[in-house]
Amino acid sequence: NAAYTRSRVRDVNSNVNNTTANGGYDVVVRDPNNAEIGRSSLEVRNQGRFELSYRKVFFGDYETNISIFGSIRSGRPFSYTFSDPVSGRGNVFGTRGGGRYQIYVPNVANLAIPTAPGVLNTQLDPVVQFNGTAAQLTAFRDFILSSPLSKEQGQIASRGTGSNPAYKQVDIHFSQQIPTFIGKSRITVFADMDNFLNLLSDKFAFRQFGDSVPVVQVQCLNAAGVVTTTLTQACASYRYSSFTAPNLAVQQKQSLWTLRLGVRFDF
Repeated sequence: NAAYTRSRVRDVNSNVNNTTANGGYDVVVRDPNNAEIGRSSLEVRNQGRFELSYRKVFFGDYETNISIFGSIRSGRPFSYTFSDPVSGRGNVFGTRGGGRYQIYVPNVANLAIPTAPGVLNTQLDPVVQFNGTAAQLTAFRDFILSSPLSKEQGQIASRGTGSNPAYKQVDIHFSQQIPTFIGKSRITVFADMDNFLNLLSDKFAFRQFGDSVPVVQVQCLNAAGVVTTTLTQACASYRYSSFTAPNLAVQQKQSLWTLRLGVRFDF
């Protein structure tokens, strides 16, 4: 047996952990005061499943059964964001939840990396100034050009721009009936293995980013290029700093393999 499903999901709030108490602070947004519809982080674009079963009676009427269950599914979408380093109510958007804002992606395709040593403020485009060393700026530029953000330069990145790696899982079931020589009773011994691929190699471990992936910290600059400190000051442009390349984390619980052994007596 085999099955395939394809889906496209768009929503306003796909944060399954959201409650009235936390105020939706984990929802990825372009404008925190006006959430927009976008690609859902719960979307599974492509998913395939299969089942292979083999049953055979090798002696008497005692059945041997081997079944293999497999699935492969697209990774969940995630969004690239920038974070306001101010604790509590931030100075950029004036709201809480500082790491959930969809990042503005500067134009860096023709960026000239400065050669001066030390920490510098480098203007990337009319909207963004980068604060950091030449090495940090180079890493930030290379990250944009090698990621889905390369197609979003000069604009705010769409929600769900990134996609987590596809996930594969194979489970195996084996059972064998054996006689007890007591009437028509029999014993069935069985073994069930979940996540067989992860037993073979750690490369099949489940790796996933969260719904939001902060890339840089952001501050507002006024028209004179000075960092704003209150919400009453106009935000003329952004200053980015503290670039951190995203790192896929292994999800331990979903990556475990298990083996169950059992015996059943039928009479």
